[in-house]
Amino acid sequence: MPTIAIVSKMSDAERDEIRSICNGDVTFVESSEDRDVLAREGADVEIVYGNVRDFELSQLPKLSWVQCTWAGVENILYPAMIERRVAITNVRGQRGRAMSEHAIGGLLYLLRDFPQQHVNKQKHEWSNKLNTGMIDESKVLILGLGAIGNELAPRLKALGATVYGVNSDGRAHADCAACYTLESMSEILAEIDHVICCLPATPLTNGKLNTDFFAALKKGAAFVNISRGSVVNEVDLITAIDDGQLCGAVLDVTNPEPPEKDSPLWGHSRILLTGHSSWAPRGDDERAAFPIFCHNLKLWLDGKSSEMRNLIDYEKGY
Repeated sequence: MPTIAIVSKMSDAERDEIRSICNGDVTFVESSEDRDVLAREGADVEIVYGNVRDFELSQLPKLSWVQCTWAGVENILYPAMIERRVAITNVRGQRGRAMSEHAIGGLLYLLRDFPQQHVNKQKHEWSNKLNTGMIDESKVLILGLGAIGNELAPRLKALGATVYGVNSDGRAHADCAACYTLESMSEILAEIDHVICCLPATPLTNGKLNTDFFAALKKGAAFVNISRGSVVNEVDLITAIDDGQLCGAVLDVTNPEPPEKDSPLWGHSRILLTGHSSWAPRGDDERAAFPIFCHNLKLWLDGKSSEMRNLIDYEKGY
């Protein structure tokens, strides 16, 4: 009989589905409304649906698996968790289509010069004197060819872009003209018109997109980030936009989130902030994790936890 702590939202129907998977033999620790319950009543918890904060882990001696309800796991890979090596699964790939559309929308926002269109509207000016571009016949670099990048690449290609990619080993991708590693991508940057960032947050990617990176791109490049704010040096980003090296940026993520109230990101006319909403397919639907959880729960009950979907690699950090 597993004991499952429910930290993220779960409907009554979803609880019933879990009971069915467990043949009615399951105990729930309800922590979605009162988060402190997890630490107080976690002595027998084996599975957590949601997340575990660092100070809670010591109160969960039987914990063997955490099903995260989001994709990024940098906040749960703290020292104590790394030492215990609890199995962690996430929702990698479940939001790829929505995030791809969001990224393309951000790119079009910049290329069709919607920021200036908005200014013109506020001034009651009707003008077609704009600095516009197109995805068609452009060279777009996708930083991170994981689940999201895999969804994004064919969509950009269908719009007429020549797509280049960055992954962990530079292996070929069917929808990319060429692929590189973070270390070798400098070979192609001077030819790149636009960049979409899908990189995970790891020690290797932290602050990777800085002055040197932006300066190496073709002048006037557009930049979209839908992954993690920590991979971008935001001071360098703003400088690159102000100097005309970048035409602008669409940031779904920042560091920190939200930005400080006095952050220049808020008032910059060439930066659009989209509030970490790229994952949302329709409204605020949060069901993405539940089908994965059910799939993995069946494997866990059968003693096949090593075969669970979306297992996090502690060495890679994603």
